[in-house]
Order: sequence, then structure tokens, then C-alpha cells
Amino acid sequence: MVNWQALDIPAPTEGSKSSNNINPQSINTGTTIPKPNEPAGANVSRAPGQHLPAGPRNYCNICQRGFKDRNGLQNHVDHAQNHQHACKLCLITFASSHDLNQHLRRAPQHVLCKTCNRKFSTQSARDEHWEKTAKHRHCMQPRCDFDAQTDEALAAHTKTVHFPLQCGGCGRIFPSRTKLVAHFQANWACLDCGAHNQNEHNLNQHMLTHAPADLICWGCDRSYRTISSMFLHFESGICSSLVDLTEFNKLLATWYRASFIHADYRGDLSHGKPLKMENGEDPRPFLCHGCPASFGQFSALVQHLEGVACGKHLQDLKLEELEALFRDEFVDNQDGGFSLL
Repeated sequence: MVNWQALDIPAPTEGSKSSNNINPQSINTGTTIPKPNEPAGANVSRAPGQHLPAGPRNYCNICQRGFKDRNGLQNHVDHAQNHQHACKLCLITFASSHDLNQHLRRAPQHVLCKTCNRKFSTQSARDEHWEKTAKHRHCMQPRCDFDAQTDEALAAHTKTVHFPLQCGGCGRIFPSRTKLVAHFQANWACLDCGAHNQNEHNLNQHMLTHAPADLICWGCDRSYRTISSMFLHFESGICSSLVDLTEFNKLLATWYRASFIHADYRGDLSHGKPLKMENGEDPRPFLCHGCPASFGQFSALVQHLEGVACGKHLQDLKLEELEALFRDEFVDNQDGGFSLL
């Protein structure tokens, strides 16, 4: 006799076909079940160990069909007729909604938290426990038993296992990696967080937000992700070295390598004079030698060079020499011996 209560499946009623509504993966040795090519209700005795249907173990208990893998059985249960009372977790189909609800209330996989070894009255109560508990973080995706200790571990699991082809920027899920890559390329998407950008330059600027803040200020103990951010820190006048925009521009203008300063502005900058507006626009004394762009502050020029907007690079500025001059002038209070060209 089949132990229906142990299998947590309702016993068949007389005249019904539900005698085949059993999950072969849960059957104890000695249970008799028809093979797929045998008529429903056939009473065929088999030796112990030979009770399972031949072929795949992913088996529909209603149709007596075997499938290559669980995904095939899942697709079948989701779309086949007469499977409306199916448990989506166990992939078992029941004769009525009453039988399904009985299963959902009694089966351990629906009401038991294995991590806490705690049984709940309903699946909803168990799921609420998973969402609110601080002891562990359980994956809430259907048919997943993954349990993590931290939110970070759960997020990594969800991204790699359940949504490996999802764009983090817009949330779209793609049927193939090729289409996801094409989506990323079309939207200049960040590979770390999926954020969309308007162009390559904006993407490069965005990527700087993921860089570690390991650049220590030349004049104090603050740290920055980019050297352009440190120069903006100088220009703002909040550095404890007491450098400000005027003093920093004087240092730049007296540096013999400062060919990036327009000749018309170099004298005024070296003497700390304010620059006059031209045609109602702010002056832009800092020049990029790789493209026609010009900038009002040195930090903006450096930020431009941190990207790939033109062929020039930060290495061309020889900033290690500028650092030595800066420390002599503002940190060690030594005369760097700068001379105007």
C-alpha cells in the first residue's frame, strides 16, 4: 500500500485517476507505479529497486511523462492543461484546490525554516519570517533553498544564479548574454552597477565612482578617488595646507612645464591677479593639447584628461614634479625657486 500521508499527497478517491498523482522522487522502496507506456491504474508488481519509471526522474504525476530536467517539467506544469492545482515548488499536481492547500499547509518544504529549525502554521508566515529575520538571509526566489548570513552574500547569489542576464541599470532581463552585452554597449552601461550613460566620456567619469579612495592629498590627510578631485580640493581653499585657487594658480603659472596655460593669461595668474571676462564669458586659461577644449580651472583640465575624450594623458603633465613643487611651497614652506618663462 502507498503511504499517502508520508508522501503528503491526498489519497485517491474511488473512480478517480489520482492514484497516479505521486512524485516518484518521494516514493519508498516497494511502491508500485505504472511506467509511462502502461495504462493509468495498472497494477504492476515490481521487485524492490525497480519501482521507479524508466527514463528521467523529472516526472509528471498526472501525465506520467518523463522530462530531461527540472526545467522541462516546470515548463510542462506551467502550461499543460488540467494542471491548475499544481505546487510550483514541488512540481506535483493535485486533483483539487483543497488538496493543494492541504499540501501547502503540511509539507515541511512549505512551512519549515531549516536554518532556525522552526515550523510555521502557513507558508506565508514562514516567508514573512525569512524576510524579517536578522539571523540569516534566505533567498525568496521560487524553488531556491539558498540561505546566507549577510545581505551581500544573498545579493551576490541572486545576481549570479537567478538574474545573471539582468541589467542592473534598468532591470530588464535578457534571453542571452549576447543581447545583454549589446544592451550594455548601446547604453554605455557600467559593468559594475549597470548604470546607463549618455556617452563614453560620461561612462568613464561614472567609473571613477567605483575607484577606491586611496589617493592621499599632497597637503593634508584627506583621501580621494581621482587626482582631479584633489586639485578641486586645493582650488576650493579647504585644504589645511592653506592653498587656495589664487595660490594654486600662481604655482601652476610659475612652473616651467606649464605649457597648458594660455600665454595671454600666464602673467596675471603668476602674480595672483583676477582674470577679466571676455565677451561676457569667464576666461578659460587652461588648454588641452590633444583637442581644442579649454577650461576655467586646472582641475577641470585634469578631469578631462582622466577620460579618453582625446589623445592626451595625465602622464604628459609630469604631475610628480608638480607634487614636489607643491610640497616645497605649501607643506615644507620652502621656496621652490620658480621662475617665469
